[in-house]
Amino acid sequence: MKKNNFKYKIKNIKLFGNHGLYKEEIDVGQNFYISLYYSSYCLDIGQDDIEDNIDYVDVIDRVTSLFNSKRYNLLETLAYDLYIGLIKEFNFNHLQVSIKKKSPMVENSVKYISVTYPNE
Repeated sequence: MKKNNFKYKIKNIKLFGNHGLYKEEIDVGQNFYISLYYSSYCLDIGQDDIEDNIDYVDVIDRVTSLFNSKRYNLLETLAYDLYIGLIKEFNFNHLQVSIKKKSPMVENSVKYISVTYPNE
């Protein structure tokens, strides 16, 4: 049976959390936007059956669960934990996790800050 390799992008999963290093981030919270870039094999594309693929709804649900499992000081740690948690659960050929926050606690006018793991 032929393996069909597909690339996926799930962009800007919007989740609210109290992650951050600064008191206001912790007390008030903010929206985070998580994007995933992954590839996986779909074994029998002709059957048109989700059982032959990774359901992106399950992926989004797992991201939400991991995001809410604890409070993080650093975006880097959150991105790493999301990556590890998703790799353990799903049969990805490749995965990259990006997290963006649009309201960083900085003096200058910044549109957003983001981190990506791994940086390939």
